[in-house]
Amino acid sequence: MSSSGKASRFSFVTSPPSTVMVNQEFRIKVRAPSSDKNGTMGFVSLASASSRSGELLETTRYLDGTLVGNWARKASGYDVMEFGPIKVTQPGHYHLHVHFYSDPKPKEDGEGQDVEKMGIAESEVFQVRQKGLASKGSKS
Repeated sequence: MSSSGKASRFSFVTSPPSTVMVNQEFRIKVRAPSSDKNGTMGFVSLASASSRSGELLETTRYLDGTLVGNWARKASGYDVMEFGPIKVTQPGHYHLHVHFYSDPKPKEDGEGQDVEKMGIAESEVFQVRQKGLASKGSKS
């Protein structure tokens, strides 16, 4: 799942809420020590909590919002990347993966461009609930 063991330098500053409702918007933020090894762009994907093997099990189709970002260098010595608003459109237990990539470069064969995967950050598991089922006895 990680690329050359580089995943450990990426971490969530703002994680998904532990519980959200279907279609409820939220934001996330990741950081890494400032370095040219962080890549230049990131992409968010959604994985079912039961797919710890790294397979996405087609759950990314349940993710909507601002899913691509770029690093902002901060004076604190960290690069920060923000995403959102993001929302999940189906109930379930999920975690987010943020994949980090280099700038596109021409392929060796000259046909098109390629990017290098620089690493990945994985959120804690969070729950997405159907509206109206948030708690017993409450009418929403």
